[in-house]
Amino acid sequence: MRIAKLPWMKSGGSRFGRSTRRPSPGLWHRWLSGPEHINALPYPLRTYIHESETRADPAGDVAVIAFLKDSVEALQVGIHELESEK
Repeated sequence: MRIAKLPWMKSGGSRFGRSTRRPSPGLWHRWLSGPEHINALPYPLRTYIHESETRADPAGDVAVIAFLKDSVEALQVGIHELESEK
């Protein structure tokens, strides 16, 4: 099945005149999802995030696994740096 492209799709731009480029990956790596950043969000968004987290992971297992994964990656980087110093 082939989908025909509309004129605005062929140009690579958006039909609303905005760029369709994604933000640089560095932007997302600089944003920290800590409690102080979440609490600074507007109330409706903050409530949505809290309710989503509570329903998706009531025991907090996903958060612990994510923390442990980040810790392992940081330790691997440290080991690699120590090994490269030899």
